Amino acid sequence: MITFENLLPKQITDQLVFLIDHEITNHLCLDVPKYQSFNNMHVKHKDDQYFKLFLHELLNQIKTNISDQLEIDTCWFNVCKQDSQFVFHTHENASNCTCVFFVKNCTGNGTIFQFDNSFLQLQTQDNNLIVFSPTLLHTIPAWQGLDRYTIAVDFIMRN
Repeated sequence: MITFENLLPKQITDQLVFLIDHEITNHLCLDVPKYQSFNNMHVKHKDDQYFKLFLHELLNQIKTNISDQLEIDTCWFNVCKQDSQFVFHTHENASNCTCVFFVKNCTGNGTIFQFDNSFLQLQTQDNNLIVFSPTLLHTIPAWQGLDRYTIAVDFIMRN
């Protein structure tokens, strides 16, 4: 697991919150846990100036520190609200690398990982990115008083 801190200026993360709110309010995907977008946000919002800056910095970190052969396969928004319910899952059949960008209200409220019978809740900060193996069992923690905004991305190896 790798963490990248302070990925973007606050002005950009503030704009990402507006974009996520708009997507979750107006185009909610009903086939996944509540308050999750469809998984094509990297295509749908590729022309949004703030999302483009996010994608640029994300790809820069991935290509520089992980592999320059990885490309985005899926990208979606999550908002954890009071009535959200998430379960442990992996992405192992869908990707070669998974990451989560913590946009807002994530400080001390990071992703929970399960290793055999033990659990580790990653203590992260807003504006941080974690990159991990898609085989790791993980979940979003329960709502902790404020809506939690994240962007998840799965990468695949380029052919």
